Amino acid sequence: MKRSNLALLKRIKEGAIILDIRSTKEYNKAHYVKAVNIPFNNLFAKKGKLGSIDNQIIIYGRSFNKCFEAEKILRGVGFKNIFVAGTLKNMPKLQEEGNG
Repeated sequence: MKRSNLALLKRIKEGAIILDIRSTKEYNKAHYVKAVNIPFNNLFAKKGKLGSIDNQIIIYGRSFNKCFEAEKILRGVGFKNIFVAGTLKNMPKLQEEGNG
């Protein structure tokens, strides 16, 4: 497993919020387990769904560029602990404990 995937899995196990910034339509077709969907265009208005600015946030979307733009928005309102995963394909597969 790639080092970046291990870092993501560690953050997920620590309770990071997984943020899907794609459209609701794309989210409904397929999304990461436990991901919160806030489409990019609504991110500033709905940032409250992410809770405390101290929460860890993992962002994925349609492209890295949009994810980095989302990161800028969140940092601009005080979030500090943000990890940009990129696209859904970049998210690691979750495995049940003991099945590795």
